[in-house]
Amino acid sequence: MIDNPFKIWSSDGESVGAWIEITFKEEYQVNYIVYKNRDNMGERNRKLEIQFSNGLILVHELKNTDSV
Repeated sequence: MIDNPFKIWSSDGESVGAWIEITFKEEYQVNYIVYKNRDNMGERNRKLEIQFSNGLILVHELKNTDSV
């Protein structure tokens, strides 16, 4: 996926357990992540699990909204 403000990152038709891997070209410090769920209620995620290369895992329950 090419980072583009007019594109949407999504899995390829997968459902529960689908994942997206983002690999940076060099080391970065991630200070925050902004996430927006899909507008279609039938395609929204309920939970995000974010895994970092240092072993840290963050789990965040999402509200049923299309807000950021």
